[in-house]
Amino acid sequence: MKTLNEAKIYWVYDYQLSQKLDAKNCIFRELMESNYIDIVQFRAKNISLSQYLRWSESLLKVLPNNNSLILANDFCESVAILGLDGVHVGQNDLSLEEVRAMLGTKVIGATARSIEVALEADKVADYIGAGTVFETTTKEGLNPAGPEFIKDLSLKVQCPVFPIGGIDSSNVDQLTQLGINKAAVASCLLKSTDPLQELMNLSKALT
Repeated sequence: MKTLNEAKIYWVYDYQLSQKLDAKNCIFRELMESNYIDIVQFRAKNISLSQYLRWSESLLKVLPNNNSLILANDFCESVAILGLDGVHVGQNDLSLEEVRAMLGTKVIGATARSIEVALEADKVADYIGAGTVFETTTKEGLNPAGPEFIKDLSLKVQCPVFPIGGIDSSNVDQLTQLGINKAAVASCLLKSTDPLQELMNLSKALT
Protein backbone atom coordinates (compact mmCIF):
# COMPACT_ATOMS: atom_id res chain seq x y z
CA MET A 1 0.00 0.00 0.00
CA LYS A 2 1.35 3.43 -0.94
CA THR A 3 2.02 5.94 1.79
CA LEU A 4 0.35 9.35 1.78
CA ASN A 5 3.65 10.88 0.70
CA GLU A 6 3.85 8.54 -2.30
CA ALA A 7 0.19 8.96 -3.29
CA LYS A 8 -0.53 11.21 -6.26
CA ILE A 9 -4.15 10.79 -7.41
CA TYR A 10 -6.96 11.06 -4.87
CA TRP A 11 -10.46 10.40 -6.20
CA VAL A 12 -13.45 11.84 -4.36
CA TYR A 13 -16.23 9.52 -5.51
CA ASP A 14 -19.42 11.46 -4.88
CA TYR A 15 -22.73 9.74 -4.05
CA GLN A 16 -25.09 12.22 -5.71
CA LEU A 17 -22.98 12.46 -8.86
CA SER A 18 -22.51 8.70 -9.08
CA GLN A 19 -26.27 8.11 -8.90
CA LYS A 20 -26.64 10.20 -12.07
CA LEU A 21 -23.57 9.09 -14.00
CA ASP A 22 -22.46 5.73 -12.62
CA ALA A 23 -25.47 4.07 -10.97
CA LYS A 24 -24.12 0.55 -11.59
CA ASN A 25 -20.59 1.44 -10.39
CA CYS A 26 -19.10 0.49 -13.77
CA ILE A 27 -16.83 3.54 -14.05
CA PHE A 28 -15.84 3.13 -10.41
CA ARG A 29 -14.77 -0.46 -10.98
CA GLU A 30 -12.92 0.28 -14.22
CA LEU A 31 -10.93 3.15 -12.78
CA MET A 32 -10.13 1.36 -9.55
CA GLU A 33 -8.91 -1.65 -11.53
CA SER A 34 -6.50 0.62 -13.43
CA ASN A 35 -4.27 1.04 -10.35
CA TYR A 36 -3.80 4.73 -11.15
CA ILE A 37 -5.86 5.83 -8.13
CA ASP A 38 -3.93 5.88 -4.87
CA ILE A 39 -6.72 7.09 -2.57
CA VAL A 40 -10.49 6.98 -2.97
CA GLN A 41 -12.96 8.72 -0.71
CA PHE A 42 -16.59 7.66 -0.53
CA ARG A 43 -18.24 11.08 -0.28
CA ALA A 44 -21.91 11.55 0.52
CA LYS A 45 -23.82 14.46 1.98
CA ASN A 46 -27.37 14.62 3.34
CA ILE A 47 -27.94 10.88 3.63
CA SER A 48 -28.28 8.70 6.72
CA LEU A 49 -25.59 6.44 8.13
CA SER A 50 -27.57 3.36 7.07
CA GLN A 51 -27.83 4.70 3.49
CA TYR A 52 -24.13 5.50 3.51
CA LEU A 53 -23.25 2.00 4.68
CA ARG A 54 -25.39 0.36 1.98
CA TRP A 55 -23.83 2.53 -0.73
CA SER A 56 -20.28 1.97 0.53
CA GLU A 57 -20.84 -1.78 0.74
CA SER A 58 -21.95 -1.80 -2.90
CA LEU A 59 -18.67 -0.11 -3.85
CA LEU A 60 -16.55 -2.43 -1.73
CA LYS A 61 -18.14 -5.45 -3.46
CA VAL A 62 -16.73 -4.38 -6.84
CA LEU A 63 -13.47 -2.93 -5.51
CA PRO A 64 -10.47 -4.83 -6.89
CA ASN A 65 -7.77 -6.09 -4.59
CA ASN A 66 -5.29 -3.26 -5.01
CA ASN A 67 -3.18 -0.92 -2.90
CA SER A 68 -5.53 2.07 -2.76
CA LEU A 69 -6.38 3.72 0.53
CA ILE A 70 -10.16 3.69 1.09
CA LEU A 71 -11.58 6.58 3.12
CA ALA A 72 -15.00 7.58 4.39
CA ASN A 73 -16.22 11.16 4.36
CA ASP A 74 -17.53 12.45 7.70
CA PHE A 75 -19.16 9.13 8.66
CA CYS A 76 -16.53 8.19 11.25
CA GLU A 77 -18.59 5.26 12.54
CA SER A 78 -18.38 3.61 9.13
CA VAL A 79 -14.61 3.22 9.31
CA ALA A 80 -14.76 0.43 11.90
CA ILE A 81 -17.99 -1.07 10.53
CA LEU A 82 -16.66 -1.36 6.97
CA GLY A 83 -12.97 -1.84 7.74
CA LEU A 84 -11.89 1.31 5.89
CA ASP A 85 -8.46 2.91 6.13
CA GLY A 86 -9.65 6.22 7.57
CA VAL A 87 -11.83 9.27 7.14
CA HIS A 88 -11.81 12.76 5.67
CA VAL A 89 -13.34 15.43 7.89
CA GLY A 90 -14.71 18.73 6.59
CA GLN A 91 -14.25 22.08 8.33
CA ASN A 92 -17.78 22.00 9.77
CA ASP A 93 -17.70 18.45 11.08
CA LEU A 94 -16.33 16.90 14.30
CA SER A 95 -13.07 18.34 15.59
CA LEU A 96 -9.93 16.53 14.50
CA GLU A 97 -9.12 15.79 18.14
CA GLU A 98 -12.49 14.03 18.58
CA VAL A 99 -11.95 12.03 15.40
CA ARG A 100 -8.42 11.02 16.45
CA ALA A 101 -9.77 9.84 19.80
CA MET A 102 -12.35 7.71 17.96
CA LEU A 103 -10.10 6.27 15.25
CA GLY A 104 -6.65 6.04 16.82
CA THR A 105 -4.00 5.41 14.18
CA LYS A 106 -6.38 5.33 11.19
CA VAL A 107 -5.78 7.91 8.43
CA ILE A 108 -7.45 11.27 9.10
CA GLY A 109 -7.68 13.96 6.45
CA ALA A 110 -8.80 17.55 6.94
CA THR A 111 -10.13 20.28 4.67
CA ALA A 112 -8.35 23.64 4.67
CA ARG A 113 -9.28 26.75 2.70
CA SER A 114 -6.89 29.04 4.55
CA ILE A 115 -3.32 28.90 5.86
CA GLU A 116 -4.58 29.35 9.43
CA VAL A 117 -6.90 26.33 9.24
CA ALA A 118 -4.14 24.28 7.60
CA LEU A 119 -1.68 25.05 10.39
CA GLU A 120 -4.19 23.90 13.02
CA ALA A 121 -5.07 20.77 11.05
CA ASP A 122 -1.39 19.94 10.62
CA LYS A 123 -1.16 19.27 14.37
CA VAL A 124 -3.55 16.30 14.17
CA ALA A 125 -4.36 15.32 10.58
CA ASP A 126 -2.35 12.93 8.42
CA TYR A 127 -3.00 14.95 5.26
CA ILE A 128 -4.76 18.13 4.14
CA GLY A 129 -7.16 18.62 1.24
CA ALA A 130 -6.56 22.24 0.23
CA GLY A 131 -8.48 24.48 -2.10
CA THR A 132 -10.51 25.23 -3.87
CA VAL A 133 -7.90 25.60 -6.62
CA PHE A 134 -10.04 26.34 -9.69
CA GLU A 135 -13.74 26.89 -10.38
CA THR A 136 -15.62 23.74 -9.43
CA THR A 137 -19.13 22.35 -9.85
CA THR A 138 -18.75 19.95 -6.91
CA LYS A 139 -18.55 22.74 -4.33
CA GLU A 140 -20.30 25.72 -5.83
CA GLY A 141 -19.98 29.21 -4.40
CA LEU A 142 -16.32 28.93 -3.36
CA ASN A 143 -13.85 31.43 -4.74
CA PRO A 144 -10.83 29.79 -6.40
CA ALA A 145 -7.65 30.21 -4.36
CA GLY A 146 -5.32 29.35 -7.26
CA PRO A 147 -2.19 27.18 -7.58
CA GLU A 148 0.08 29.68 -5.81
CA PHE A 149 -2.05 29.36 -2.66
CA ILE A 150 -1.46 25.59 -2.69
CA LYS A 151 2.27 26.08 -3.08
CA ASP A 152 2.37 28.56 -0.20
CA LEU A 153 0.29 26.32 2.05
CA SER A 154 2.39 23.25 1.24
CA LEU A 155 5.54 25.03 2.39
CA LYS A 156 4.00 25.89 5.76
CA VAL A 157 2.76 22.46 6.88
CA GLN A 158 4.45 19.13 7.54
CA CYS A 159 1.80 16.70 6.31
CA PRO A 160 1.07 15.91 2.63
CA VAL A 161 -1.24 18.34 0.82
CA PHE A 162 -3.72 17.32 -1.88
CA PRO A 163 -4.99 20.27 -3.94
CA ILE A 164 -8.70 20.00 -4.73
CA GLY A 165 -11.26 21.95 -6.72
CA GLY A 166 -11.80 21.97 -10.48
CA ILE A 167 -8.61 20.05 -11.29
CA ASP A 168 -8.48 18.03 -14.50
CA SER A 169 -5.97 17.09 -17.18
CA SER A 170 -6.38 20.47 -18.91
CA ASN A 171 -5.13 22.54 -15.95
CA VAL A 172 -3.14 20.19 -13.73
CA ASP A 173 0.06 21.48 -15.35
CA GLN A 174 -0.48 24.76 -13.49
CA LEU A 175 0.19 22.76 -10.32
CA THR A 176 3.02 20.57 -11.61
CA GLN A 177 4.87 23.66 -12.86
CA LEU A 178 5.05 24.73 -9.22
CA GLY A 179 6.44 21.36 -8.15
CA ILE A 180 3.10 20.01 -6.88
CA ASN A 181 2.63 16.36 -7.86
CA LYS A 182 -0.59 15.49 -6.03
CA ALA A 183 -4.20 16.17 -6.96
CA ALA A 184 -7.64 15.34 -5.62
CA VAL A 185 -10.27 15.09 -8.34
CA ALA A 186 -14.01 14.48 -8.30
CA SER A 187 -16.37 15.25 -11.16
CA CYS A 188 -13.79 15.37 -13.96
CA LEU A 189 -13.57 11.57 -14.09
CA LEU A 190 -17.27 10.77 -14.00
CA LYS A 191 -18.15 13.55 -16.46
CA SER A 192 -15.42 12.73 -18.96
CA THR A 193 -16.37 11.12 -22.29
CA ASP A 194 -13.45 8.74 -21.64
CA PRO A 195 -12.88 8.47 -17.86
CA LEU A 196 -9.96 6.04 -18.11
CA GLN A 197 -8.11 8.22 -20.63
CA GLU A 198 -8.68 11.29 -18.45
CA LEU A 199 -7.28 9.38 -15.48
CA MET A 200 -4.26 8.23 -17.49
CA ASN A 201 -3.62 11.81 -18.62
CA LEU A 202 -3.72 13.01 -15.03
CA SER A 203 -1.37 10.25 -13.91
CA LYS A 204 1.12 11.05 -16.67
CA ALA A 205 1.07 14.75 -15.79
CA LEU A 206 1.65 14.08 -12.08
CA THR A 207 4.48 11.57 -12.58
